Amino acid sequence: MERKRVDVYHHSSKENNVVLKRCEWCKGKGYVDNEITGSLSRKTCDVCGGAGQNKFSGTVVRCARCKGTGIKGRKTFNAPVKCDVCGGKGWKEI
Repeated sequence: MERKRVDVYHHSSKENNVVLKRCEWCKGKGYVDNEITGSLSRKTCDVCGGAGQNKFSGTVVRCARCKGTGIKGRKTFNAPVKCDVCGGKGWKEI
């Protein structure tokens, strides 16, 4: 029987109780390019606020809905739609 891999991260530090995970919406860059014009219309990532990573307090798991991509689907002009469960982060606190 094959076991399915589950990504679960526990934070062991009691100092600040913060888990930092790469922002899946911008792929850790801190900005998002326009799907049509590319870098001509570059804007700050609205999921991580330009930090390139998201802060969580406690235990996080990879989002089951989007499988950790942060993308629920595509719309007009192939633009991505944020996952409604994780908000585009790719990770969910439990």
